[in-house]
Amino acid sequence: RGLAPVQPGELLQPGQLVMGAELASDDVTGAVFVRPEGRTGWAPEMYQDHSGNPQAGLVKVAAAQEGAWTYKVVAPVPVEVRSAPTDSDEGRTGEVLGPREFIQVHTRVDLA
Repeated sequence: RGLAPVQPGELLQPGQLVMGAELASDDVTGAVFVRPEGRTGWAPEMYQDHSGNPQAGLVKVAAAQEGAWTYKVVAPVPVEVRSAPTDSDEGRTGEVLGPREFIQVHTRVDLA
């Protein structure tokens, strides 16, 4: 998806990369919020899913690279594609890659 500017009123999508302009924390709850560059609103680092379990809302990226890479599945079993770098059920896309299948990637990230 790459590092694209965020437009006012736009919702952040799973897997979308944004530049953080500011960090703030709630003095009572300790919750941390990030204001994405070019936005007036704030996004939580953590949120509660539909079951009330805490989930990462935003993850700090240590480095991002844009380019073109091709990966091959070497696992002997299918590999599930995620919408973002998460093990959460909310990251599931329903897309599965089979053994020896190839996928093209345009953005790679190293998580902090």
